[in-house]
Amino acid sequence: MDYKTCDKCKTKLPATTEYYQPCKYAEDKLLAWCKNCCRDYLAEHGQEAYKSVHDDLYYLTEASRDDRTHLQPPGPVSKIDETVNSTDKVCSKCEQTKPATLEHFGPDKCSKSGLKSQCRECERQWHREHRQTASVIASHKKYDQSKKGRVTQRRADSKYRQTEKYRQTCKRRRLLNLHILKELS
Repeated sequence: MDYKTCDKCKTKLPATTEYYQPCKYAEDKLLAWCKNCCRDYLAEHGQEAYKSVHDDLYYLTEASRDDRTHLQPPGPVSKIDETVNSTDKVCSKCEQTKPATLEHFGPDKCSKSGLKSQCRECERQWHREHRQTASVIASHKKYDQSKKGRVTQRRADSKYRQTEKYRQTCKRRRLLNLHILKELS
């Protein structure tokens, strides 16, 4: 079993969550003070003082206690509109304010809000323009002519021929052709 020395009372205790608060930023994943010292400090100095000390202990490892530069807030954030509700979002391309819903913004698992930064209209416009570029047209043509492209297209055609929509289209064509043949004769 590993042991750890509390930074405050210098007592050597087992390095477990039974004796130390968990801390995901520390190397050993435990807070630097033992639970007893944290409890005593809280009782003596109050919640606010404990919170500031706890934050320091939580975010700093033993090696970087004197270097507190990473606790400073980041630089100024651009394009913050104070009049915008938290339920609204500003599109990064057209800069229009729209409701922050899936109706107006696509899903994005990586962003804080869970929504893309560009609205759906701007994304559609970009895709329309992108599809018309010569390089994209050439790559699609090359894929369609490749063996993999032909096999994929055959599968898609086969699936489509099994749908009701395809049957209705064929029926309409047959009737149209019959009318044309009757008119010609």
